[in-house]
Amino acid sequence: MNACHVDALSAMFDGEQVDPTLLREALDEPDAPQWLVDFAAWRAEFRQDTSQPSAAFYQAMDKVLRPSRWRRFIDRSRVTLLTATAAAVVCVIVGFLGRAWMEQPLAPPVIRPPAQATAIVAPPTRPAPEAAAVMPSRRMRFPNWHESRATQ
Repeated sequence: MNACHVDALSAMFDGEQVDPTLLREALDEPDAPQWLVDFAAWRAEFRQDTSQPSAAFYQAMDKVLRPSRWRRFIDRSRVTLLTATAAAVVCVIVGFLGRAWMEQPLAPPVIRPPAQATAIVAPPTRPAPEAAAVMPSRRMRFPNWHESRATQ
């Protein structure tokens, strides 16, 4: 009897869906009744078994499955780092948006003359500034480091 037929019988015994043609081939095998009896015996034996793992087993598994202090530290640090990064990103975005908002031009003020004013006086004008004297630049001669002595 091949393993495919045994798997089909086991699946049928467990109540799973099985291909009918594969089940027919498995039941036609001469060892099929013996396998069904074995499956029934194993199921009865497993249902009667009430043994529980010992406390030492639970302690050993707790040590294996519980995260270490270092791992918990890394997890907390990762959350802290993620939170700090998110706060920094928010601060940068708010800073750029606030700066852009502050740089918007303000509306020019509206100046209205008082009702009793009879004449508009022009503001005093300043004289034009005189042209500044331009100092001649001294051109310093630096040695040409690209020259070679062979060409001189």
